[in-house]
Amino acid sequence: MKTRVILMPVLVGLALVFSVFGCWSGESGDNLAGPVPNNVAAPGFPQIGTARSVRFKIALPGQDTAQTASLTPSIREADFASVSVTFKLILVNVGNASQSTTTLSKTVPADASGTATASFSAVPALTCLGDVHINGGKIGTYTDFHGAADLIAGIDNTIKISPKGSKSLDDVTATVIEILILSPAVLSKIAVSLAQKVASSVATLDLNSSTVIASAVAIVAPGLQIASATLSGISLSPATVSVIIGRTYNLASVTVTAGYSNYSSAIVASVTWSGANASGTITGTTYAAPAIAGTDVLTCSYTEGGVTKTAVATMTVTGTGNMRTDILIYLADLPNHSAARVLSGQQTGDSLAPSNRFSARTCYTQYVEGIRTLTGKVVSVAGASYGNYASATPSIPELLDVNAILKTHWSRGGLVEIQWGPHNPWTGGLPADMNLASHTLTDAATPGTAANVNLTRQLDDIAVAFADLQASGVVVLWRPYHEFNGSWFWWGGVANGQDYINLWQFTYNYLTTTKGLSNLIWLHAGSRVSGSYMQPLDKYYPGDSYVDVVGFDLYNDTIDQAAIDAYTTLTRHPKPFVLAEYGPNTNTTAKTANSFDYSTLISQIRTNIPKACYFMAWSDYTGVAGNEYWSPLNQNNVSQLLSDSWVVNADGVPTFGRTVVGP
Repeated sequence: MKTRVILMPVLVGLALVFSVFGCWSGESGDNLAGPVPNNVAAPGFPQIGTARSVRFKIALPGQDTAQTASLTPSIREADFASVSVTFKLILVNVGNASQSTTTLSKTVPADASGTATASFSAVPALTCLGDVHINGGKIGTYTDFHGAADLIAGIDNTIKISPKGSKSLDDVTATVIEILILSPAVLSKIAVSLAQKVASSVATLDLNSSTVIASAVAIVAPGLQIASATLSGISLSPATVSVIIGRTYNLASVTVTAGYSNYSSAIVASVTWSGANASGTITGTTYAAPAIAGTDVLTCSYTEGGVTKTAVATMTVTGTGNMRTDILIYLADLPNHSAARVLSGQQTGDSLAPSNRFSARTCYTQYVEGIRTLTGKVVSVAGASYGNYASATPSIPELLDVNAILKTHWSRGGLVEIQWGPHNPWTGGLPADMNLASHTLTDAATPGTAANVNLTRQLDDIAVAFADLQASGVVVLWRPYHEFNGSWFWWGGVANGQDYINLWQFTYNYLTTTKGLSNLIWLHAGSRVSGSYMQPLDKYYPGDSYVDVVGFDLYNDTIDQAAIDAYTTLTRHPKPFVLAEYGPNTNTTAKTANSFDYSTLISQIRTNIPKACYFMAWSDYTGVAGNEYWSPLNQNNVSQLLSDSWVVNADGVPTFGRTVVGP
């Protein structure tokens, strides 16, 4: 098919009156451009057929049909040599915000008679803008023309074009469409018959008004809220999404399609997302997956013309594939919860023969089971020690007996913590032996020294025990070198914090790299500073790469200002925070059973250290040096403590893929 436009060149000194004259199939005044190749159709837009042909019909202002006229004989053939015409078909890619239009363009020279002819083939039947520009010539006084039409498949189509800026119905309609398709939000709401919708709206306006274009856009854009018919529903693709705990996702990747009562559909972008349950969080189109595996249900809402429809997206939340990572994500997320945000904990005992009254086995029965008998609740975190503060270095069988108790608690759905205070590597003395034999802690962290040999011998034994837990799938909250800023253990209270850091980093690298242990969550916990003889906590911080969780130990009836200050210091690090050891004041109520209200602990956590994700109540000590009643079992209101809305017990801890056998 061909289009002919007879042109008038601009000639100095000539004032020629010229109007359209052309022919196509014997019809005067119709100028054809069409059809377009299929391979230029709008990307991603459904093909709905092709128009057999497309014609341009030029109408000058005040004329609805083209008028005929003859060329002035004084125009010589050579005058047309510099005249050409650019024909454009601009296809509107409905719903494709990333590419709103596809343009087909050809520039052809005028011949000796002033006729320009362009040929295309197979135009997709879409809303189409027609655009003609005359280079070096004019029709009347105009060089640029445009218009719009909704092409129909299988027939000959006509786009009536008028001079740009003439404010004719064709001009205003095309201009409004050009403005609308620049807006992704509007483009996403257009289904079919855009040109018809715009033209019918524009026809009611005063086309001579100076604000006609702005008025037309203001009228037409809201009118497109009903794209082609009554909104009948929306659908999501995909409707089921697999996400990983603790990670953030863009919901814009979910395609939302609006369906209409006339069976048409269009992809939409302006939707509202909300959560149907409280697991994950939504901010705009950003979805933060919850910290535990499960199923999260989101609701997508879309409104057109006052009609709101909803669809459900099911988020299948899975673990990262690494249980240690999953537990860390969970701990970090707990302070974000409105309730059930602080894990309960109870220390058991040390690495001693099972018959010893301070062994982990004996103390687990006494305290964890005792609390369960009293309250019906199993604490979330059971703690034990790989250290021995009264006798020789623990043997591997003694360490494995601690493991047996911790495996039992793990199988009940709880988490486990292990604390370790090694014997003095210079003297072989107990952890409280402060004699460094004129050395620094760096000496113990330096391979090849006698102290390092003694230290690694102890590390080798606990590595055997950790490997046993790792083989059973048990992840350990691991707390070595505790209370480091005090002056009562050989690793603590040193003037040079870097020496302690060297010791910690050596231990970290030895267990993780040399021994290949991957089930340890490294808990760095000192004591809240309560006297001038203690050092600042941050003086000994090994670095974010060597620490997973931070905390401090506190033995006081209240979470006092010193504890709040320590909490403020530690929570500057991007790590979960825990109250690593807790008991009432050793100089007051802890000396007597049933003299401390343990329910005040959670109320004080709520007020003073709200980011705490668990507390570890210490076990009692009874002996010749005196009695300390630290465990909630032998103080008041443990039931109220464990029933508080902020407290999580073992039955509320995620399984993290474990098989839980129950309390």
